Amino acid sequence: MVANHDVAPYNAIRRPDGGLTVIDWDFCAPGDPMEDLAFTCWSWAPLWSDRTAVRHVFGDGSVEASAVRLGALVGAYDPDPEDRSRLLPAIQTIMDAHAKGLERLAAQGDPAFAKLFESGVADSARRDAAWVSDNEAALSAAPRGVT
Repeated sequence: MVANHDVAPYNAIRRPDGGLTVIDWDFCAPGDPMEDLAFTCWSWAPLWSDRTAVRHVFGDGSVEASAVRLGALVGAYDPDPEDRSRLLPAIQTIMDAHAKGLERLAAQGDPAFAKLFESGVADSARRDAAWVSDNEAALSAAPRGVT
């Protein structure tokens, strides 16, 4: 299976009919579909530690509201029960991999990734992973279809 590895609002265009088109496939590669679902949930629920940013974008920055949005995403994707049970760990894994990837590309001298790293994006991803861990009880019911 080919995965995008970067399905996020900044890589989507809303069509006139209300649908979305995903753009920017520069990181696409073979991968587990759960990787794309995990990244999508992180970006679109969103599962950010910066709750002020969540409120700014979505209006309701509560953990409960993020859990409802997470449940809606998972419900639309409709993974099997086994995949649902491994979603939160997959989200945390993808956050850590994102941070490490930014660090690696910045260290290789890629100016775009150096700028992202310098602006704290890798640290933010790690804070997001800690936030998911800290709120696991509230978030864990959503992938199972319980909100």
